[in-house]
Amino acid sequence: MVRLREFLPSCGFERGDVVLPTQLDWGYIEELHTHLSVLRSVSKWLQTGVTEEGKRTEVNFATCRAAFNKLILMYPA
Repeated sequence: MVRLREFLPSCGFERGDVVLPTQLDWGYIEELHTHLSVLRSVSKWLQTGVTEEGKRTEVNFATCRAAFNKLILMYPA
């Protein structure tokens, strides 16, 4: 059994004992999931050389730099 109650305060939800997120919280969770999916796909490609579409592409300094440049444009600080 997973005990989530002790970790909920650190998740950024302001409602204490409420386990189900509100519609606003759910939108925030979906947005985070989308961003993490993009970062996960780039991470997998860097480790394996295989894209999400299953194509094998070379991982070298130039392609790595291009991927990071795209990520920086997508998620500016």
